[in-house]
This record gives sequence, C-alpha cells and structure tokens, in this order.
Amino acid sequence: VDLDRFKRINDTLGHTVGDNLIRSVAARLSHCVHRRGDRIDEFELARLSGDEFLIFLRHRQARREARVLAREIATELAAPFSSDGQELVLTASVGAAVYPDHGRDGESLLKAADVAVSMAKAEGRRTFRLYSRKMNARAMQRLSLENEIRLALENDHFQLYYQPKYRASDLKIIGAEALIRWFHPTRGEISPANFISVAEEGGQISDLTRWVVHQACRQVSQWQRSGLPVVPIAINLSPEDFLRDDPVAMVRSALSDARISADYLSLEITESALMRDTDRVKNLLDQLKQIGCALSIDDFGTGYSSLAYLRKFPLDMLKIDRSFVSDIATNEDAAAICSAIIAMGRALGLTVVAEGVETDQQLTRLQADGCDQFQGFMLSGAVPAELFMAQLMSQSPEGDAEAPVAPNVITLNPR
Repeated sequence: VDLDRFKRINDTLGHTVGDNLIRSVAARLSHCVHRRGDRIDEFELARLSGDEFLIFLRHRQARREARVLAREIATELAAPFSSDGQELVLTASVGAAVYPDHGRDGESLLKAADVAVSMAKAEGRRTFRLYSRKMNARAMQRLSLENEIRLALENDHFQLYYQPKYRASDLKIIGAEALIRWFHPTRGEISPANFISVAEEGGQISDLTRWVVHQACRQVSQWQRSGLPVVPIAINLSPEDFLRDDPVAMVRSALSDARISADYLSLEITESALMRDTDRVKNLLDQLKQIGCALSIDDFGTGYSSLAYLRKFPLDMLKIDRSFVSDIATNEDAAAICSAIIAMGRALGLTVVAEGVETDQQLTRLQADGCDQFQGFMLSGAVPAELFMAQLMSQSPEGDAEAPVAPNVITLNPR
C-alpha cells in the first residue's frame, strides 16, 4: 500500500505533520485489516518505508480477498484527515502478489507486489493492480525510459515546437504555445503522452522544465539578434517547480543567460497546482511578477479555484480548458461555462484565451462572447521554430509582427 504523492505533504506542511498523518494512516489500515480478521486465516501489517505499508494475508481465495481489501482500504482512507485545523485527503495505490504464482519466497513476492503498485501509480494512482508477468516488461520499459530522458537532456535530443496563438478579433498571430518534442536517434519521435508522466514519476519533470525555460529564452534571443519579429513567449511551470524547487532563481538565470527582457516571458501554472500550497505559491508568483513576467492560469474550469483565489494571485491571463471549447458549438452547458469564464475574466481585468479551437463554429461562438485570444488546429498545429517564424512574418506586408495585446503561453502539457 503506497500513499499517493505523500512527499508533497512533507515538502509543504513539514515532517511533523507528515509523521502524524502516517500514524493516522497506520491506525486506519490496522482497523481495516482487523475488521476482516475473522475471514482471514493469518495477517500482518507493517510499515515498509516512509509512505509504504505491507499487508501479508493467508487466505484460500487470496486473489479475491486482496481485491476486496483494496476496496476497503480506499474507502477507509477516503474520509479527510485533520491536522492543525486543516483537512487533508489522502489516496493510496495498492499492488498485490500471490504465492506461489508470483513468487515462492518473501523477497520474490515483495518484488512482484512492488511492481504491481508501480503499475497502479503509472495508470493514474488511487487504484489496485494484481501482479502479472507482463508488468515486469513494462516496469523495465519505464526504467529504461527514465534513463533515456536523462541522456536526451544531456545530448540535447529535445526540441520546442510552436503552435501559433491568435487574436480573436482579427486572427493575427500574437504569440505561440511551445510544445516539447522528443526525437530519439533510433526510436524516432516519442510522444509527450508517453514520457511526461514518466518524468513526473521519476522526479525529472523539473529538469525538463529547466530545459524548456532556457531553450525558449535562447530562441527569443536568437530571433532578436537576427532582426526578426519577436512575440512574447511563456513557460508552463510544473507543480513540482513550486513545491520543491526555486522557479524564481531558474527564471532569473535563463533571462540573464539569454540577455532578454522579462517582458517576453509569461509563466503558466495549472489551476489545481494553485490550490496545493496557496501561501508558498502566492509568494513565488509575487516574486516572478516583480521580475516582470506575466502570469497565467492554465486549464481553467477543471480545478477548484474560487473568485477569492483568482483575486488573491497576481494573474494576467486565464486559459479556458479545451474540454469546454470542444463542445461549445453543440452543448449549451459547455457554451454557458465558456461564456461565464470569459465574462468573469474580463470583469477581473484578465486576458482570456481559448485553447483547442478546431472549427469555425467554435471560433464564432467565442468571438461573440468576447474571447480575447485562441489557439488550435483550426489555423495551425505545432510547427518547428523556423516555420512558425515564417507564418509570423507572412501575416503583414512589411514582414513585421503586430505588437501583441498580452503575453503568450508556452506549456509543457503533452498535447
């Protein structure tokens, strides 16, 4: 039983709170196992490591019993934990291995259960997986991919592609969303959907973010030195950048190395990340704002932020999540949500951006509601830097890009 994302509790609230939560989790697990004691011939509960617990049970129908117990553990942990007046919700990933099918000694069974819990985490966490032989191959693939990511960073095998962002009123390019791409020398292009989650699990996402920040700043500097038009670019910061690292120092370093103004940089953070440690996040955002960077909230409408939080953070822009935009022309609920977000953003003085625009009908509805900017396959997908610059220069007879209304966003999302 492996608690999901528990390290963030220690990082944000401190180890004293973390230790108290571990004790509370142990008590609940003990209660859960003892409650089934009359149906289990023998059982033991132990703590393996910081946020891992081991349950050993002997039962003639061990596979079924493991599944039932996993469901009960999920129910037991669902009730919020209280710590210093705060309510905290924990979830767990559970992996199981059965003797003799998956191992004939304790070490083999433990290794198999560990592989199973890793698969549960890789498939979205908060779930149960029973070990199978195929999992070993998948686990080795993930480990291999972690090593490949490290080598790709060292050997500069990643690239930034740019998806133009348009002003809704006249369809002028006013920026670009840069998407990270991986071109492996032997395996070809590896989809972000396959390596971003591995980087998150393996603790490499901050390294990727750092690469994106420096690469984007270098690209802007190169355009400037070549006398080409420049539009503002922004970078998506992962939650780990705010919770464990120092994004302020990273951004300062990138701007200094590239010798560009912070006016060309906007930093984007997801809505859910804002809610994890609001005081720390606000402090860091205030510092980034003082540097001169614009600030954006991504995937708005999918998290739990409120008007009070929107007013608390020094934001400049919000992006409507593509899940609402995709249905705006056919679903009145989605259209109403988009209209409300646009109206709210404008009332708060924020630039509103719609992502994932693919049809004329979607754009027409967004224009009617007063959306400021949009991006999507309707006009252009992500393209290499050279092609993006060609598109930017071709939109005016003089070859000069029109000054943008607001900074644009570079995101690390796997899209």
